[in-house]
Formats: sequence, C-alpha cells, structure tokens
Amino acid sequence: MHWDDTSAKTSCTTTCNVEGTRERVTISFGLNQPWKAGQQEIPAQLTDCIILSPQSTEQLALLLIKVLREYEARFRSVQAPGA
Repeated sequence: MHWDDTSAKTSCTTTCNVEGTRERVTISFGLNQPWKAGQQEIPAQLTDCIILSPQSTEQLALLLIKVLREYEARFRSVQAPGA
C-alpha cells in the first residue's frame, strides 16, 4: 500500500474518549484546559473525531498493542493511569 500524505494533518491530544454502537466506534480526541482548584469538571476542547467500523477498530487495537509492546521493549514499561 502507498500512503498519500499530502492532505494529512498532525494533531496533538492530551485526552481521548471512545464510544461504540453496533455499527461503529467513535474515538474523540481533545485538549485538556487548565484546571483550577474547586472546579467540578475539567474542561476539554474536542479537536478531532475518528469513526471506525468494528473491523477497523479491531485492526487498530492489534496495531496499537504491537507498537506499545515494541516501545516497552526498547524503552520502558508504560503504566496506564488507573491501571
């Protein structure tokens, strides 16, 4: 496969959320806003959403696991927050 990246954009994200239905999985990316003492919620600006079929989601999950294992083998173990 040859990837044409002429229209690709790069985004930075500090937070993400995943929601799913029978037909699709939506991954939403955003940027946390500064948190102030006493706030009930942490505001996040939604920047991008990616909608995937369940099959594409499975493929993405497998690729992410592979890349993360390679990263951990080269650098260090990654501990997810709350894990």
